[in-house]
Amino acid sequence: MRKMIILGISVVLCCSALAFFLLYYVLPQYYFSSFWMLPVYFSVLLLLEILLMNIFKEKSAKTMNVFLITKIVKFLLSVCLIVLYLNVVAENNIAFSICFLLLYFVSLALETFAFSEIMKKNG
Repeated sequence: MRKMIILGISVVLCCSALAFFLLYYVLPQYYFSSFWMLPVYFSVLLLLEILLMNIFKEKSAKTMNVFLITKIVKFLLSVCLIVLYLNVVAENNIAFSICFLLLYFVSLALETFAFSEIMKKNG
């Protein structure tokens, strides 16, 4: 489990660092000051989802339910965060949306990988 968490957070942080350097140095006109919240948001969600799946790993049906519930909750939280950002902050909306979606899909792929590894171990 520790290996999955370290791998997942490392990948999220590496993708975030790549996006940060791209926005800050290559395309500074698209940089937004609240960029730091994206890696924090996705790292915390990834950590919580892997921990929840690991807690319920004994029963395959419960693991599947937890996985699906966390996907729905993550999606709804993400939609709320995007709407809130676009309406309240409104700084470089397109850059924020692209970075958010990039990290969302990276995080989704990592969570799916973690889920498949947990299910393989359960047999």
